[in-house]
Amino acid sequence: MKGFMRSIAMYILIFVVIILVVQSMVEPSNDVTNISYSKLIIQIESNNVKSLSFTDSQVKGVYKDDTSFTSYVPTVFLFSGSFYDNYLAERVENEELEIIGEPVPVTPIWIQALPTVGMLVLLGVLWYVFMKQSQGGGTGKA
Repeated sequence: MKGFMRSIAMYILIFVVIILVVQSMVEPSNDVTNISYSKLIIQIESNNVKSLSFTDSQVKGVYKDDTSFTSYVPTVFLFSGSFYDNYLAERVENEELEIIGEPVPVTPIWIQALPTVGMLVLLGVLWYVFMKQSQGGGTGKA
């Protein structure tokens, strides 16, 4: 039984390591600065922004010195049209600013299934251990 428990512990450890490796590959890098909505407007009005890329309300941008930043535009401003009309329209028409729209990234199905598969494996292991312990006649190991 000790060998079985060691192998189960080894499989669980391998599973946890795999999850940590996948999670580290999915997380974005931290070398991009995050600025507030107010600072984004100030930078746009100061003509310091070269391009903006929108994914829903998240904005990824590049300053004229080629450093990157991210920001969040509240949906109340983004979809009312006032954000574009007040801060972007004139600069886009004068070709001072490039606007790029990107689709919302979709999480791969295998990453979405990892928590479910992990729980099923854990429940299967527990069921197997309990069934193994309950065998043994009337000794009452369970």
